[in-house]
Amino acid sequence: MKENLLPGPAPSIALLGLSLIGNLDAIYDRRSYPNFLLKDVTTASRQKAGGILLLVHTFGGKLWLQLFYDQEGFGSEGIVERFWDGLGNGVEEFMLS
Repeated sequence: MKENLLPGPAPSIALLGLSLIGNLDAIYDRRSYPNFLLKDVTTASRQKAGGILLLVHTFGGKLWLQLFYDQEGFGSEGIVERFWDGLGNGVEEFMLS
């Protein structure tokens, strides 16, 4: 009998939702809004109750990371804050240096 080396089924609940929505400069063309100075855009969150969602996009030649989370789902122990700090440090280390 051959041993099954594959892991069991994947969990049915995501630990972190990730939405890579791409380059928003193609959607929000500054020439279409001559009376406005578009500096940034805010996207809508599809985060579920008790969850955490990371949205990533580019706009105006900048990389934007937005983190949405249900505070009730993570308590007040600084878990999300530590994750956000670590993510920022990782982006700085691997993308900016």
